[in-house]
Amino acid sequence: MTHLKAVLYDASKGRYGQDMSTTLRDAARCSVGSVMPAKSLELQHTIRLIHELDAEIEDMEAAIQSMMDEIQSPHYNDSGYWRSYGCYDPCQDW
Repeated sequence: MTHLKAVLYDASKGRYGQDMSTTLRDAARCSVGSVMPAKSLELQHTIRLIHELDAEIEDMEAAIQSMMDEIQSPHYNDSGYWRSYGCYDPCQDW
């Protein structure tokens, strides 16, 4: 269970943890031995969609990084700016 939780946590960038790993484990236990072509197809489609969205997110993050590198302003390299998001962090002023 610890391995599933760790893999899920890493793959979801921290969005899912113990609760989701328990849910997935229970769903897997209930589905063992069942044959549901429609559910299988739906799961394959969902997995492909997740991979596609991950690729799009990586492309967007690379584009943001490229824009931030292009700007090359000392402000944007200051710790008051979140380089990965290209936006100002007001908490850094305090």
